[in-house]
Amino acid sequence: MFIGYARVSTVGQDYETQKELLEGEGCEKLFVEKVTGTSTKQRTALKDMLDHVREDDTVVVTKIDRLARSIIDLNKIVSDLSEKGVSVRFLSENMEFKAGEGQNSMQTLLFNVLGSFAQFERDLIVERTTEAEKEPKSRAST
Repeated sequence: MFIGYARVSTVGQDYETQKELLEGEGCEKLFVEKVTGTSTKQRTALKDMLDHVREDDTVVVTKIDRLARSIIDLNKIVSDLSEKGVSVRFLSENMEFKAGEGQNSMQTLLFNVLGSFAQFERDLIVERTTEAEKEPKSRAST
């Protein structure tokens, strides 16, 4: 069974495009949520998807950063799915990790590089947000 996972970070964002892509790939069940990818703790749809999948399923995600914004979380999720016999496919990156097969070393390297970029981008967003929150306070105190 193909199972789709879609995530956007903020209420103002829309996951309809992700849903359409996943349905176009033949996903029979979708798990969608609007929550930050910073941590897996508050991601109920992710937890539900991880509980739902069974051996020989394939989880389809539009982009690596939709699954996780932390390289540690990303590797853990993909490893946990693989241990359950579940494959993972990323559409945008044209990358698939098939359960039960040894991974291509170049593909693993690329996966980790792309995951690191997703984490780097998230870290930049956090830095900008923190700076923007401090700016009005510093103007008010002068």
